Amino acid sequence: MMKDLEDEIVELLDYNGELNSDELCEMLGEHPRIITCPNVRAKREKIRRTIAKSDRMTRFGSTSNSYYKLTSDFEVKDRERIFDIANQLIDSAVKNEGKLILYNQEQLESDAIDLLMRRRIIVESGENLICTGKAFTFDSRKRLQTTHNIPMRINQRIIKLGEKMDYLRENGKTIPGLDMIPPETTTRSAIICVALELLDMKLESV
Repeated sequence: MMKDLEDEIVELLDYNGELNSDELCEMLGEHPRIITCPNVRAKREKIRRTIAKSDRMTRFGSTSNSYYKLTSDFEVKDRERIFDIANQLIDSAVKNEGKLILYNQEQLESDAIDLLMRRRIIVESGENLICTGKAFTFDSRKRLQTTHNIPMRINQRIIKLGEKMDYLRENGKTIPGLDMIPPETTTRSAIICVALELLDMKLESV
């Protein structure tokens, strides 16, 4: 049985030391998640996204001459700190009309901002950095898979909330109470995230 794509890349880097995207594309050509890609560009993007989401691998060099290596223990600690800072920046921004609040100019905060900008979680707007709709469902770490049983009437309300968020997004309006643009895709998870952010703000003074 073939390994998960991330595990497969880790094994190749462990054996070879370092590899660029072309080398990884060739070596992973028969992997189920790569073989279905329509062209080389799509294969590179699938590999790039897999590595970007992992804390076990790091990219080095410029875009045209970049290569990948396994992350050292020291780098893992730094990356975990960057992930924590990224989450903190989004948490505070959601409570600040989507505008990022910068606490200091240390390198790790700059790295966290770079991470958020690469993933289009934040964008530049005049002199500010503001959240996109992706911020509501963002987490720099892996998402927690959960299953909850909810009453049918609440399920119907979730559907109606989704329709309202679609209306806001299509008409260029922000979410009342948060003054942020709605999520780009109106999924159940996105609706629940928005509702919880609003509830959290309401209960802050309790």
